[in-house]
Amino acid sequence: MKFFKGKKQSRGSERQPESLGQDKDSAGQRPGDKHKTEDVFGIITTEKPGFFEADQFRVLRTKLFFPASGKRPRSIAVTGAEVGEGKSFIAANLAVCAAQNVDDRQTLLIDCDMRLPTIHRMFGFEDGPGLSDYLSGEIPLSAVLRKPPADKLTILPGGRLPDNPSELLSSTKMSLLLQEVQSRYEDRYIIIDLPSPRLIAEAELVVRQVDCVIIVVSYGQTLTSHVNELIDIIGKDRISGIVFNRFDTSMHSSLYRMYKKFIRRK
Repeated sequence: MKFFKGKKQSRGSERQPESLGQDKDSAGQRPGDKHKTEDVFGIITTEKPGFFEADQFRVLRTKLFFPASGKRPRSIAVTGAEVGEGKSFIAANLAVCAAQNVDDRQTLLIDCDMRLPTIHRMFGFEDGPGLSDYLSGEIPLSAVLRKPPADKLTILPGGRLPDNPSELLSSTKMSLLLQEVQSRYEDRYIIIDLPSPRLIAEAELVVRQVDCVIIVVSYGQTLTSHVNELIDIIGKDRISGIVFNRFDTSMHSSLYRMYKKFIRRK
């Protein structure tokens, strides 16, 4: 995991040993494969909590919610420059880690990708009503919230595919929802799975209403020019960092397992 605060992505910064990765065993996909749509990986922070990859989410949680300087963010949008970079995977596992805090803070995970809702399936929920249905005025908010097994975590799924996702995302009702969940619940973390503002112009409106943004980059696949374009759209000051996804962690995982075995023998 590596953060680049206030810097554009460059070819040189693509090779970082601390990037968050998914090796073949943990993700079921080789790092070099190209993905056209969002991947549906598991929640490794609960399914495989002892794995190196799961520990990297705890590192990310610490870096985000316990910054060396500045105010702790409460609302975070997770997005990417292209489709299929694994932003939903990052958002879901980050939300689980945030909910595993020891200070009784609740976490709300919102799937704002109404064109390609993924979050609910990652937690084992069937397709059904969600954010799109609430914004369309068809159903109250309380009826679309879901409680996964993870303690202190609530999910607002993307909902059924609407005819007008752009209009819903840019609606006054969406803006009021973000204002309410941030002002009404001061002890709650809010993680938002957000479609790319580079591809969906209305997503920029959500960016303006959160404390910070993290960008997910598919290691060795995402074009640097697309990342730089996204940074320009969001604004450097709003970006907390970049997470490299699909980094080959096989070597790091082996060393991590050896370290844990050594600790257990002590």
